[in-house]
Amino acid sequence: MGIQQSLFATAKESSRYAINGVLWEVKGKKMMFVATDGRRLARCRVELEKAPPKEMAEHKIIVPAKTMALLEKIGSQDKESVSVKLIENQVLIRYATVVVSSNLVEGNFPKYEDIIPTDYDKKLSLSTQAALSAVRRAALLNQ
Repeated sequence: MGIQQSLFATAKESSRYAINGVLWEVKGKKMMFVATDGRRLARCRVELEKAPPKEMAEHKIIVPAKTMALLEKIGSQDKESVSVKLIENQVLIRYATVVVSSNLVEGNFPKYEDIIPTDYDKKLSLSTQAALSAVRRAALLNQ
């Protein structure tokens, strides 16, 4: 779920290597997937089954976009749990019978928290299907 909602915003060019991936950040029992290409920003929160060990929770890692795309292709089922293990500059992700190993992106991810406003007083609730349908129709006119 979080992969699809953040992967689209990763940078496609390699001029700034740190934004060619998705930032994984753990806060308690929540995991954030954050991606940006310098113009758009995507952040998705995912509830974790259990809080990770403290040493892993302190790490912010950047997983390459290609690895994230591979994880998206593997798919997800609610019955299967995903385990993540960090080894130096690598991440091992185990899902069902599949194990994915990848080097992490080195560098500093931009401070995305500064961009997101905290003092907003407006809230909008939309039907997801209706809004998605309208955006798809508008995108057809833009082509």
